[in-house]
Amino acid sequence: MQNGASPCGMSDFPDVFCSNALCPYRQIIGRERYTSMQLTAANRLLEEGQHYLTLKSERLEAEVKAKNEQLQQLDALARREAARRAELEEELVELRRAVHARCSAAYSNTVSQETELARVQQERKLLVEQVLQLQSALNGMVRLNEALQYALRSNEIRVPTVVSPFEKPSTSAPRCQSQSVSSVVSSSSSSATHTVVSPSAQVEMPVASNEDSDEVKKSNNIPFGDSKGVDKHLSPMKDNKHEDCHLAVASMRSVISELESLRICLNSLRAETSK
Repeated sequence: MQNGASPCGMSDFPDVFCSNALCPYRQIIGRERYTSMQLTAANRLLEEGQHYLTLKSERLEAEVKAKNEQLQQLDALARREAARRAELEEELVELRRAVHARCSAAYSNTVSQETELARVQQERKLLVEQVLQLQSALNGMVRLNEALQYALRSNEIRVPTVVSPFEKPSTSAPRCQSQSVSSVVSSSSSSATHTVVSPSAQVEMPVASNEDSDEVKKSNNIPFGDSKGVDKHLSPMKDNKHEDCHLAVASMRSVISELESLRICLNSLRAETSK
């Protein structure tokens, strides 16, 4: 009975139901019990591993989510940087164009200034030559003026106070010296442009000598009836000479006035060129 009842009374506790130590089912039950215990321990380990893997997967998902957000932020930053780079490249292109335009403008301005400087230097050379010519002409005029003054002072000119009604003042042409003076002035004034004439010639009026003044006083003391005698003493040659001298002085004055106006014009032109 024990042998027949042992399989029916087999359970997890074979010692309680089966007291036979030689029962073959007892060893099988022990092995199965040991196997079930191992499986239970393995199941527990698997559950713990699954729980650990679940937690780890959750952490990894959170990290992946954070990394995705960072990646999106980096993508947005990269797009912004790309747009900014494109804008900077456009600005760089515009700056290069502006710099090229400025360089070309500066180069053209430099070339124009060089040409203008060369032209101004050439004009300056020409003006210096013209100033030298004017200086020489002015020196000649001064010498001529001195010669005329010396001639007027050296010649004993008697100025009549009463002119005979029968004699008319001669309208002869001025002397050759006045003609040469006018020709020199016309040639010098035509060649003058933008320079300064520093020396200015001043014409002095011919001063009558003491003898001339005495002669004038004597002629003033002569009565009106004796004027014919005075006219007889004055020859027509002296009258012509006196008139020629006065005409030369008048032409000299006109020449000096023209030279003064030319000097003022040259001074103004020099001030404009210096600016």
